[in-house]
Amino acid sequence: MPDLTDPTSPGPKIGIVCGLQLEADWLDAAWTTMAGRVEIVVAGMGPARAFDTARRLATSGANALVSWGSAAGLDPAVVPGTVVLPQRVLSASGVALEADRAWLRRITGALGPAVPVSSGDLAEARRILADAGAKAELGRQTGAVAADMESAAVARAAVEAGIPWIAVRAIADPAGEALPDAVLQAIGDDGAIDPAAVIRSAATSIHGMRSLLQLRRHHAAARRSMRRLAREAGLPLATPETAATSTPSQESP
Repeated sequence: MPDLTDPTSPGPKIGIVCGLQLEADWLDAAWTTMAGRVEIVVAGMGPARAFDTARRLATSGANALVSWGSAAGLDPAVVPGTVVLPQRVLSASGVALEADRAWLRRITGALGPAVPVSSGDLAEARRILADAGAKAELGRQTGAVAADMESAAVARAAVEAGIPWIAVRAIADPAGEALPDAVLQAIGDDGAIDPAAVIRSAATSIHGMRSLLQLRRHHAAARRSMRRLAREAGLPLATPETAATSTPSQESP
């Protein structure tokens, strides 16, 4: 992916934090409209990496932050490919973090009907939700429609810096399904996935291959929706309308 950061470009600079490289690649459809306005960083998985990356972006000049990538479904009605644009992210400690709603409205207003959207709450998961039972339990506890491990950390860094933030997350792992062991074992902490390791592990059983193919279809749906969103809402995505009004938070990841 080319470097989209151009210090001489006018307008706001947006820091976009992704957990995985494949999630960052979904932004390629928006290069022409977002060039010079954003810095995209693959932080790796988990809240600590996301918080450190988001804080670095904020202290180095970003005046808004985006948590961008995939999410696990907690509500069975939220199907793969649905883009979650939450008004709130619910931290694992019980704090409700409010996203910039004017910014979200601008993005939603730029989208056509081909991008399914949910504005339901997004919960912070302390670990990968590897099976349907873990997703169901977190859904019952929070009432959220989806979960990830990074968005709350990005939000905390933004609140600390006094800048606006949003999360843009597509369902790639629906509520009723488990993640294949082959994928779990092949994801590095740095956000890279070893394709050869995935195939080697999945090939040891028919069930593993079927699960992997199903997950691939779900991720394809998420990719299509996110690339379409990036293309249709590229400029609104890269230009928040309002400044953050919240006060700094003392919560740490």
